[in-house]
Amino acid sequence: FMGMAITSILDEIPEYFTRLSEARSVGHNPLGVLSIVAMFLVLITEVATGLFNEDKGDALAPLNNFVTATTMHLATGHHKNIREGLLLIVICVVRLRA
Repeated sequence: FMGMAITSILDEIPEYFTRLSEARSVGHNPLGVLSIVAMFLVLITEVATGLFNEDKGDALAPLNNFVTATTMHLATGHHKNIREGLLLIVICVVRLRA
């Protein structure tokens, strides 16, 4: 179901840009919908990797005792890349622009 909805949205994007000169309707355009989906996916990934994060300080993530050291290091790397990267900022700018 979700795949069909995203495919439908992707099909609408070129059509949206061809009729930019026409009057705009109220609501999200296809790019705005995709940016919202992307923001949710980034947020879910950030939270999920944070549950297994390895901190150099005294604080331990709640679920890091249940995974191997390799998994913990991978989760920490992904968590830091998302947090320090510009991915969420870029998605938010696209969202505001759309």
